[in-house]
Amino acid sequence: MAIFRHSLFTIIFLSSCAHSTQLSDVDIDNQIEGCFTLKNWQLDTSKEPVILRASFGPENKKFECPCKSALVKYSVTQKIEISTSYLLTGNFTSLGKDYVNLPIAVQKQLIFSDIPLHISLTCAHL
Repeated sequence: MAIFRHSLFTIIFLSSCAHSTQLSDVDIDNQIEGCFTLKNWQLDTSKEPVILRASFGPENKKFECPCKSALVKYSVTQKIEISTSYLLTGNFTSLGKDYVNLPIAVQKQLIFSDIPLHISLTCAHL
């Protein structure tokens, strides 16, 4: 009886920890619009790590590109009430590329489905 109760508790606990990978919203904060824009983006949650696939669009002529190098830093977060969950940070380049595949989260379970993802793009400093 104790084994059954323990197994049932484990199943309920694991079910409550699992999150759906259907995301409600993605907010891309491109602080370097003068360099390029990301367009036609989509999330691939079919495997791990979770990947954002996007193509590069032309730069916004209203802004000057502030970056001194071709490296771009990106950070992925989710705001949960008053705290921030930091999912992943990395660098990439757009030189000679038509599209980019950015890892967003190492595991699908780290993403809360009902909370928007916030992706910030800034200049990477060497």
